[in-house]
Amino acid sequence: MKILSFTLAVGLFSCNSHSHPTNSPKILRIPLTKMSTSSDTLRDNYPHLARKYLKQHQMSLAVDEEGKVPLTNFQDAQYFGPISLGTPPQEFTVVFDTGSANLWVPSTRCKSIACFLHNRYDASSSSTFKENGTEFAIRYGTGSLEGVISSDTLTVGGITIENQDFGESIKEPGITFAVGRFDGIFGLAYDTISVEHVVPPFYNMIHKHLIDEPIFSVWLGKNGE
Repeated sequence: MKILSFTLAVGLFSCNSHSHPTNSPKILRIPLTKMSTSSDTLRDNYPHLARKYLKQHQMSLAVDEEGKVPLTNFQDAQYFGPISLGTPPQEFTVVFDTGSANLWVPSTRCKSIACFLHNRYDASSSSTFKENGTEFAIRYGTGSLEGVISSDTLTVGGITIENQDFGESIKEPGITFAVGRFDGIFGLAYDTISVEHVVPPFYNMIHKHLIDEPIFSVWLGKNGE
């Protein structure tokens, strides 16, 4: 039995699909890395500045709409892991996000600073690239991007998905993605929120019987666990 598993965890997700169990259970693991960010550095090395900065930051988020108090955990940590796209494989580091459903990575056509600071997908270097050309735009709580949909071979956790649609990011304004330690985002949410109705990689794993159960899990450890 093959079940997609991540080393760090935030939840459990499943969707309706027929499973094909076998007699040899197997868990495919994807190592994730936790990186300290600005708030960690402040707390560890400059506690007096941390108290001042974090207090001011908290106050700035206190009131958004009348009667509502939004609470934001700003870059406390980033969790990411490796994938590859194309033939030969082009390596990327992506955040595994249970709050979105699209996979995207920066494109060599992108001229934003954020793209130049990260690995970029080169369609002309992949023999399995297929052009789609549909334009897309995604807005997250902390940033946004625009690009085009393309198709290529995706490998994640030892699982290879042929003809996987994904986003080539062409515009990444602002600094959100520029300062990130990751190249792109790997959406793990339900396909009902997928931009441009792109079939998410996890769904393709199920539809193509690359895993035997429509389940993935992630576990959050600490102190190097």
